Amino acid sequence: MESGGKRTYEAWKDADMMENAMKEEKEREAANDHMKAMEQKSINVQAEMQMLEDLDSIRTMNKRMGQRDKTIEEALQYLFQREEKKAAEEAELPEADLAELSE
Repeated sequence: MESGGKRTYEAWKDADMMENAMKEEKEREAANDHMKAMEQKSINVQAEMQMLEDLDSIRTMNKRMGQRDKTIEEALQYLFQREEKKAAEEAELPEADLAELSE
């Protein structure tokens, strides 16, 4: 293997040039062919509609998740209140009544 050589060929430059050439060719074809332009516009509109539908479904899902969290919090609050009420009632019962309940 030799050292001190210079790299004169860079593949990424060729790839960029080909990509730009293909893009320019596609734009020229679209400008000359109105039917292809209409088809491309239709495809773009369909893609945009699909993105809007996806966004709407995500928003709906997030809204549902928020309501679920609220419901869980309400259920936990109810359970805590019930336990506190039960503890207060047991504290009020005389010890004799408490013994009857435990038997």
